This record gives sequence, structure tokens and C-alpha cells, in this order.
Amino acid sequence: MEKYKKIKTDDKRIEMFKNLNIKKSVSKTLLCLSTEEGVSSTTICQLTGLKQPEVSNAIKCLEESNWVSVTEVKSKKAGRPIKYYRLLISKEEIYETIEKNARKEVTERTECVERLKELVKDNGSIDDLD
Repeated sequence: MEKYKKIKTDDKRIEMFKNLNIKKSVSKTLLCLSTEEGVSSTTICQLTGLKQPEVSNAIKCLEESNWVSVTEVKSKKAGRPIKYYRLLISKEEIYETIEKNARKEVTERTECVERLKELVKDNGSIDDLD
């Protein structure tokens, strides 16, 4: 549990993820999954301080990116099987994807600014864009 203590308080990495438009719940869940394989949602909640719906939404987001796999294990008690989550790809590959997406976003924004500058130049004033 010692290695997990930082997840709740790792504000620097969480803030970096936030600056890259990655939700806090997704970043905390990702950090948790990167520390060990086979983590249940209950464990993620305990280790990150997130609530169950936040973890579920974060896992859904990570699954849509094909970064997480789910394994169901039948509970020893009656009831639903327990789901365990693990990363499908390495942290390095995930960070490369995040970097690629961030660079693409910067390029798109830069191109948008350049087009806007051209429109203003051609029309003489930003007020003429209506």
C-alpha cells in the first residue's frame, strides 16, 4: 500500500494530465493501474479517493482508448463477479499517445489562428467577420 499513497496526493502529475485535457478521475485511475496489474474498482476507489461512479466513468474512457482490459472473477460469496482492470499497453505507449494527441491539438489550434489572421487581414477588421 505504500506505493499507492502518492496517488491521492500526486497533484503535480494530476495537474499535468489536467493541462492535457485529461480528466482528474481518468488520470488518477491511470496512475493507479500503472502501479500494479489486476486492480478492482473498489481498490481504485480506496487508493485514489475517487467515488465509484467516477471510477466507472474513468474505466469506460480508458476502455474506449483500448488502454485497459477487464477480467471478471467469480466472487467467493454470492453475487456479481468482481472485475479486475489492468493496462493493455505500457505506460510509455500511453504517454506517446497522449503526446501525439496534444501535438495534434496544438497544430489544429495554430492552423485555426492562422486562418483567423488571414480572414482579419482580408476583411480589414475582426468586426467584419459577422
